[in-house]
Amino acid sequence: MDEKRERCVIEGRVLCYSIVQKFSGEAIRAAIKPRFVVTILIVDTKEQFSVRDTGVTFTTHRVALFAIDSIVKVFGETDVIGKDYRLAIERREIDGDVSFWIGTSL
Repeated sequence: MDEKRERCVIEGRVLCYSIVQKFSGEAIRAAIKPRFVVTILIVDTKEQFSVRDTGVTFTTHRVALFAIDSIVKVFGETDVIGKDYRLAIERREIDGDVSFWIGTSL
């Protein structure tokens, strides 16, 4: 099995979220069966992080949208709008299949 991982840590502020069925647009898929799309303002990042093969770059003051399965699983609570979180974002490639993961980082 060939496995590659890339990871970055950002400080992000949750601007809003909606259920996937009411969302139209593009979001980074970070779940097998996403139920929510969350909009995050990148408040700070130690260094620019380019997500290989996507054209997506995480830099300070950019907005990123993630399709996730659960608000509670990612943020540990339901009251998230307007709050800042330290988030780990990981790009995983296993045998050519690419997936993303997002979660709070200590």
